[in-house]
Formats: sequence, C-alpha cells, structure tokens
Amino acid sequence: MWRRIRHAIREFSYFSPSLKRGTWVLVGIIIMLQIALWSVRYYNLHYRSDAETLVLLAADSIVAAGSPTKAADNQYDTDSLRVDPNTASFEVIVKMGFPAYIARRIVRYREKGGKFYSINDICKIYGIDTAWVYHWKDNWIFPQSFHVNKERAVADRIEINTADTMVFEKLPGIGKALAKRIIKYRELLGGYYSVQQLREVYGLSAEVYQRISSMVWADSSRIRTLPISTASFRELVRHPYIGYDLAKKIDKYRKSEIKVSLHRLLQDSVITREQADRLRRYCIFPAP
Repeated sequence: MWRRIRHAIREFSYFSPSLKRGTWVLVGIIIMLQIALWSVRYYNLHYRSDAETLVLLAADSIVAAGSPTKAADNQYDTDSLRVDPNTASFEVIVKMGFPAYIARRIVRYREKGGKFYSINDICKIYGIDTAWVYHWKDNWIFPQSFHVNKERAVADRIEINTADTMVFEKLPGIGKALAKRIIKYRELLGGYYSVQQLREVYGLSAEVYQRISSMVWADSSRIRTLPISTASFRELVRHPYIGYDLAKKIDKYRKSEIKVSLHRLLQDSVITREQADRLRRYCIFPAP
C-alpha cells in the first residue's frame, strides 16, 4: 500500500503546474462537498424543526406515496393493527415495512429515554421514510397519559433562569437539543429578564413559543450584569446584545477616557433606543 502511495506521489511530481492546480482544486471541492454532506446529516439529526419536518414530509409524500414494494412486504392487516411506537418491538417495526436499521434507531431512541408524543416525533428519526410513517397514520397510537403527565409536570410554572435541560424537556415541543440551546443563550445573555426572549433562541418556533409561554416565567433578579468600565473586550463581544461593532465603539470611548453612558451612546447615535432598553438591563454604566 505504501509503495503505491509513494508511486502516486512520484507521478504527481511530474504533472505540469496547471494540472497540479486543477488536481488540488478537485480535491478541495470533494472535501467541501463531503463536509457539506456531514453538516446536513448532523443538522437533520439534531436541529430539524417541526415546520421543516412537515415540509420534508410533504415532499416525501409526493415522491414516495403508495410505495408498491413496501406495500407488498407488509405482513399486517392495516385496518386492525394498532402500534404504540413507545412499546413496539424491533420485530413489529420491521414487519411494518421499515428497514432494520430504522427499527434499531427507534429502539435506541426509547432506551435513551426518548418518547413519541405524536406522528411528527416519529418523522424526526434520522433517515426514516416519512411517507411510509404516514402510510400507517391510522394505526399509530399515543397513550393519553403522556400528554397528561407532561401537562402535570408544568402545572407549576418553570423559572427559566434556573431550570436545567431535564426541566425544559418537560415542556411540550422542547427536546434535548432545544433545551441545551435555551440554556446556552441564557449563559451568553447573563439570564432572561422576560419570557419573550425565548423567541430569540435559534430553532424555537413561534408555535412552540405560544404553547410554552404560559408555562414559564423569568426571575429578572437572577440576571448577571456586565460592568461596562471594566469588562474585557472579549466579554463585550460575546454578549448577544453588544457584539463586535458596538464593543469596538465602547472600547474606543474607554481608551479615549470618555465616560461611557447610555445617554452618550444614544446622543452619538451609536445605539438605538431599543438597544438602550436592552443594555440597561444587563450593563452597569459608570455614574455620571
């Protein structure tokens, strides 16, 4: 093997400059395409939203609806069969026409504590044929106790500045990935002063927000403030409401020994009044 590699390298050294450049460009394109493929697969596995699932579902339904091969393989009477995806065995899922690797993913998902609350949750299994999932739409059953338990778990409103991922996952429409994003954004901000800030969390749809907004509240006294006069440039940049451009301007004021205040930033048109209202809640400005 090494001999072949050495031979290939020796042959490559005889290429003309233009041929070498073309070869490197081709290799670069192949690498970028592979990275893009991995990124799409990772996104679909961890971050696909309900809205995207429905769009993909519609597309899959047009292409694969009424798959004759799967219909032929089906060994069940579709009128009488009732399948709970939370308890169905590997064998039952395979006999429904799903590939063995999909059946294993469903079982592993359950073993890790995952629950299926609706048909859309089944469609989120990576690689599953969503058209075939909906082929069985009248046969899936989802115990009402799941929904009852989930509503009971949030009977007392959740305080979003202290809740961990396990607590957030009790909310309808919130999975592990979304719960982690809520906490990560909370850490970047320094805490939430309003429930409406959850709308700013990437991947949290308007539908999910409407469902959970009455189940949560924010204790603004838990916000971690940022002293403008002493905070490092990196700390300023990391804050979602400041960012690089504003941090650079604030740092310029500090270096010129100009006292940084909200009034000064507004007067010089560095920030808008909306930005000032946000910063007032997170930043400590020097006394005038």
